[in-house]
Amino acid sequence: MAIQHVLLVAGFNYENLKNPVFLQCSNNRMARLLGKAKSSDDMVFTLFDVGGGVIQQSRVDPATKKRSWTVLQNFTAVTKANYSKFVTGEENRFDTNPKGVMSITDVYKFVQSIGAGAEKGTVIELSFFSHGFMGGPILVNSDDHSSSPTQRDDNDKDGRQVKDFIAPTMDEKALANFRAAFASPGLVWIWGCVFFTALNLILSQIFKSSKFKTTAPGKLKDADQFALDFSEDAKTPTLDDPFNTVVRILGGTPPKKSFKKTVSLLEIKTILDNKMTDAYAAAISRVMPSGVTIFAALPGTGTDYEELDKTVRLPLMLVPRRSPPYSNDFSRTVTFYKTYLDSTLDPENRGYGAF
Repeated sequence: MAIQHVLLVAGFNYENLKNPVFLQCSNNRMARLLGKAKSSDDMVFTLFDVGGGVIQQSRVDPATKKRSWTVLQNFTAVTKANYSKFVTGEENRFDTNPKGVMSITDVYKFVQSIGAGAEKGTVIELSFFSHGFMGGPILVNSDDHSSSPTQRDDNDKDGRQVKDFIAPTMDEKALANFRAAFASPGLVWIWGCVFFTALNLILSQIFKSSKFKTTAPGKLKDADQFALDFSEDAKTPTLDDPFNTVVRILGGTPPKKSFKKTVSLLEIKTILDNKMTDAYAAAISRVMPSGVTIFAALPGTGTDYEELDKTVRLPLMLVPRRSPPYSNDFSRTVTFYKTYLDSTLDPENRGYGAF
């Protein structure tokens, strides 16, 4: 068999130093893939451990037939010292001593090196296990302080859907090498959240409406109307709070203290479709060659860790669709995308959508 590369990126859990969930998921993913492979000797796993500051690779030695790890590159490990303030359970900001810490651009460069070499066309999976948002995987929770619409901030380590797949981050040659690395069929999986509070506020009102609750699944029509009232959700108005993001999304002019709008199903579908188009998963999908599928959380959904379900062996991340054991249940949102936007869900039944 030919070489098959699997690239696993483990972000740093900047919310809880004692819970290396993303590294655990990466190791579990490797174990699962090895367990179901018909022949695993030609599978090469590369682990990007952002927190530990190391890229290491697992290959089978053709002489000894034994699998072992080799360190390919070292970086500066991420610690509490990289955060001027660290409170467990909060979204702490990576704002101190960024020099030498692994960036998502280091992942891109590695992919490009495969695409430029003798093993091009062999990456069967690139998985990002990390926190996430619309803009991409959050590897450390850094900020983009660059005022340029195209130039990345050198101290920013996270994914940026607007900047990552254009020059100067990827010029024409770099992008060609990036594309050339992937096998067909191939897979990019972005396992983190795309929660988007404003979308949740809108969808929650749709789901609570009498029209939605009294109409059989899949039978709503594009012209059906929904009266949305956000007056009770209003807080002190600022331009960027979730309430006024709702106002902007629905065509109002913020800031406002209350907001009412009647919208059609078609308008809701258009909003969700536009958010899917704006997501990091869509940005990477647009530059992928034919045969490479991107799976990611659908806008308005979050993710959790299967470890909460004690019956699962080698737990990974998923979009929770039942509570308990999970604290959230995004089943209605996932079903809405599938039913009314024809979204394709992932083949492992984890609640992710194809982009």
